[in-house]
Amino acid sequence: MRELSDAQVLRQLAQLGDVGFIGTVQARDEATYTCTVAPLDAPEALIPNVSYVAFSEGVTPKVIARPKVGTKVRGIFLDLDQQQGHIFQAEEIDQLLIDCPEVVFAQGTFGGVPKVGPLHDAIERLETKFNDLLTILQSHTHSPAGGPPAGALVTFLPITPATTQAAIENAQLKH
Repeated sequence: MRELSDAQVLRQLAQLGDVGFIGTVQARDEATYTCTVAPLDAPEALIPNVSYVAFSEGVTPKVIARPKVGTKVRGIFLDLDQQQGHIFQAEEIDQLLIDCPEVVFAQGTFGGVPKVGPLHDAIERLETKFNDLLTILQSHTHSPAGGPPAGALVTFLPITPATTQAAIENAQLKH
């Protein structure tokens, strides 16, 4: 797919009757999911309160692509007074927030994201049972006919250290 130049994007937006802008993100307001954009053609004419929420207010799910400060963005004004700017493309984002009861990646071909707490608990139970079994196995003695008792033929080491939740949890993935 061929990428449109900034000038081509602005021309197409103008033909649709929308007013577009291309600029650089100067600052972000994390509480309102907006940023201040300096237009490339007039950097001193800052555009405040430009939304970077992918869907309109009140719509769920919310998808928020937070543009990185200092990167180029493309946007449009959603009102005739050019007061409500909205980013539709960002050169780079530093966080993607998805507020939705169900998220599907790659058409579901990767399976689900495990719930780390219950997964850790299950692994911990298996390790405990395995170590208990080893203890029983190694404490078992044989008494050959007419001879002294003999200990276990093979010695196994228990699983140590136990698996921690931090060892299996991806701190970059929040859920």
